[in-house]
Amino acid sequence: MEDSAAFFRKYFDQNQNDLRRYFRLGEEDGKNELPKTSDAVLSSTELEILNEAEGVWSRFKSTHSDQHNKIEKEIEQARLEIEGEISSTIDKISDDKNSELDLLDAQYGTGTSEYKAIKNNFDKSESELSDVRKLLNRALDIKFVHSYLPVMIFLGIAEIPVNRLAFELFFEQSPLISLALSGAIGALFVFFAHIIGSQLRNTQCIELNRSNSGTYVFLIALIAISLIVMYFLGVMREQLVAVQASANLNLEDMLNEDTQNSFSGGITSLAIGSKGLMLLLLNIAIFISGMILAYFRHDPHPQYEYLSNKYEKAKQQLLKYEKQYEMKQIEMLREYNQKHSFNKSLQRQREAQIESIMRSRQSLSELENVNKDKLIDAISKRIRNYRDGNLKSRTTEKPKYFDQSIYALIGERIK
Repeated sequence: MEDSAAFFRKYFDQNQNDLRRYFRLGEEDGKNELPKTSDAVLSSTELEILNEAEGVWSRFKSTHSDQHNKIEKEIEQARLEIEGEISSTIDKISDDKNSELDLLDAQYGTGTSEYKAIKNNFDKSESELSDVRKLLNRALDIKFVHSYLPVMIFLGIAEIPVNRLAFELFFEQSPLISLALSGAIGALFVFFAHIIGSQLRNTQCIELNRSNSGTYVFLIALIAISLIVMYFLGVMREQLVAVQASANLNLEDMLNEDTQNSFSGGITSLAIGSKGLMLLLLNIAIFISGMILAYFRHDPHPQYEYLSNKYEKAKQQLLKYEKQYEMKQIEMLREYNQKHSFNKSLQRQREAQIESIMRSRQSLSELENVNKDKLIDAISKRIRNYRDGNLKSRTTEKPKYFDQSIYALIGERIK
């Protein structure tokens, strides 16, 4: 199709000089009091502008219509080629595909015992979780999900250097035993902190409406045991400092058989000094940190997170099975399509051709609308400039038809 610029260049490329020409034409007619005030039809100049533009638009529409018809014929031809080349095999392709899909469904579909077991497990976990959600009417309230275990392990490791010196009172010659015992104590404290924090959190679930007195007694007992152990670790640390401070005696000398009796009398004191107090406070700080972390890590309802994880696991198992089934379907379809690659490839080519042609048709329609709007705008500028010049130079009242919309006037002619 001829470029639209060839049709509308004089309109789309018009500048102020072109528009001033029509302004001057209006001035000339205005000086002669033309058109007359009583005139109800367009002046000769305005009619000339409209007639010329209408002629250009008609030629454009004619060429545009020819191109549009050509595109429609190309679309129809491509569709006929698709039907003619593929219709002979499409029925067989469809029948074979359906047969293989039915066989695949019998082997791996929703009717198999394996799928039913997985689906029943999912439905059960979903029902259990739904009951808890209805009871609580809230989302799962947990924090530090991914960082909880690493931080608790870190707290347990942090207990090792804190408590190691307390055990060296008895195991200075066996540092590995001191490390092992301090590690065990650290793991014990972290475990207690986990139990206390999580159980204390569970007591906050008011929806269960249960008595927590037994739980509080148990937690107080755990806290008391932990504090007692921490205190005695502090005492042992203080005794180690006292032993090391003894004049001219090292720990090995004080622990030998000759000095064991005098030393044994020294450790009977339960007093704790600054060194032991520091160890006690460090243990308490780590212990409380673990309890706080455990408290916020767990949901108040003791089963909510467990049921949520169970549901997600069942969901993933179901999705995995369905995905495997889908993959087998895809694999089967891929193998099947390879047998008929020529027909499929040809169909895709023709469909792509039709789509491309239809886009061209859409572009043509859009081009027509754009050119129409631009042409109407260009004509309206010419007529407006003519009328502005006419009103400027005339002394009589303006013609009545000047009050009519220029766009409406042009729209009646340019369709």
